[in-house]
Amino acid sequence: MTRTSATTNGTGASADSNSSLLDSSPRTSTSAQRQRIMVLASRKGLDLAAARTLAGVDRLHDLSARGASELIERLGGGDLPSPPNTAPRRRPPPAEGVVRMITGVQIQTINRLGLVYFGNKTRFHDWLMKNYGVDRPRDLECADWAGKIIGVLKTMIRRKQAARQQGAEADEAPASSR
Repeated sequence: MTRTSATTNGTGASADSNSSLLDSSPRTSTSAQRQRIMVLASRKGLDLAAARTLAGVDRLHDLSARGASELIERLGGGDLPSPPNTAPRRRPPPAEGVVRMITGVQIQTINRLGLVYFGNKTRFHDWLMKNYGVDRPRDLECADWAGKIIGVLKTMIRRKQAARQQGAEADEAPASSR
């Protein structure tokens, strides 16, 4: 199979080269290349030892820049990360069996929305325990649950605001004479 254009994986070294992963190039692999190798390896279900075995090295630091580029290509390459000062790309859905952990931003958002709706932590934590079986947002199992709770709290707040607005409009209406 012949490729029409060579890819470089950001190193300038052709990924189509037939050289060894341990070539005599004076440039060693970059930390970004090593990180990319680990991300791609983990997506394929490989651990650090398997990635090193695939590369034929004892340490990923021993790879040359060209060798790292070739290994990235063998692992499927994929898109390179977003350049600095650009919006991050949308995350691909997790592989089957992978669970994303809840983030600090999600915990803060849940706490903020809970205080807006319930007015105090005790009522909010009681609601969390009753509906989701956790006392605090950080005890949630995964980011999916956090996203669902954020959506529920936003909906509850919108409904509460709409009810207040309707109540205010009803108070402003002229009283009917008896």
